Amino acid sequence: MDLRPILEELKEGLQQIYGERLKGVYLFGSRARGDSEEDSDIDIAVVLDDFESEYREGRSWSRLASEIGLKYTCVPSLLAIREADWRARDDSFLRNVRREGVPV
Repeated sequence: MDLRPILEELKEGLQQIYGERLKGVYLFGSRARGDSEEDSDIDIAVVLDDFESEYREGRSWSRLASEIGLKYTCVPSLLAIREADWRARDDSFLRNVRREGVPV
């Protein structure tokens, strides 16, 4: 599966939703590492300047993810990350995402 059109459309949609608040979009997980299966998730880290609730951010992009899912028959799995955490938090999960993440 060619991810380029999916990732481009996703990033454009996120830029429309967040504007200046969007600090980065990264593909991570098996698709970024190149060891994915056909049915593997499309894991996306969405780095935002700040936010109150990951749930609220998920609601902000749920329509975009659904539209992409219908168009490409795969729904990206998005994860909101605060920019301050992206830069400074040192837990194993974020270290892995930063190490293997591919900028979109």
